[in-house]
Amino acid sequence: TNAFVVPTMLSRIIAHLDHHPGAMPPPSIRAIAYGGGKMPMPVVESANGWRRHGTGMMVQERNDA
Repeated sequence: TNAFVVPTMLSRIIAHLDHHPGAMPPPSIRAIAYGGGKMPMPVVESANGWRRHGTGMMVQERNDA
């Protein structure tokens, strides 16, 4: 499964996971692309940190301008 989100959506997903220790994104999500605005680097780093937990998920910028 792939997802496309705007920065606010990814920030809220990360906040939810940070407030629920042990919570992980659904294992079916393999890639999240984001766009529509600037993404704070700490948000990207935190999201890419999920890969270290064995999710195999990757977060990347999408710019079709």
